[in-house]
Amino acid sequence: MNSKDNYPKAIAVYEAVLRLLQDKRDLSALTVSEIAKEAGVGKGTTYEYFSSKEEIIEKSLMYGYDHLIGEALKHMDRAETLKEKLETVAAMAKCSEHACALVISEELRLKCMDSLAEALKEAACEEGLAKPEEKEYVKWVFMTAIQGMIGPVHRKMIEESHMSEETYLEYLYQMVLRSLGKK
Repeated sequence: MNSKDNYPKAIAVYEAVLRLLQDKRDLSALTVSEIAKEAGVGKGTTYEYFSSKEEIIEKSLMYGYDHLIGEALKHMDRAETLKEKLETVAAMAKCSEHACALVISEELRLKCMDSLAEALKEAACEEGLAKPEEKEYVKWVFMTAIQGMIGPVHRKMIEESHMSEETYLEYLYQMVLRSLGKK
């Protein structure tokens, strides 16, 4: 991101795109005029900060994911156990299903998953559930768990089985413990 990315008008544009997407608007149907109007800025002003609609959307999604991950990490910091931290990630995944369904770059998706997996790995090591020398394996356990949480097929399976959220979270926690050789 460049120095203009954090200017109030650029942030207003990011937040406008995210609001429009929350209203289930189609990305390809959005126009720069519509985004500018929602942001409360002129179309010309928008082009002072961005070179194209594609750049606006890409940077808005990055902004949205950075904030989503930042919030998840704050909640994880307040959680005391690995299980509570996993519950935080699951809640974030459920709340962001629409956002996760958006066509975003693989790089951005991996960045988000990596941040969350790193925090979960640290929690597992702190609780003695994982050995620090197995950090890469432990991180992949959490990357796999997170991918499962955000996958639409996984969500559909949960809905069709009529599994409660509590049962789902317990199964998830048990799966992680087994993967770490703890159960």
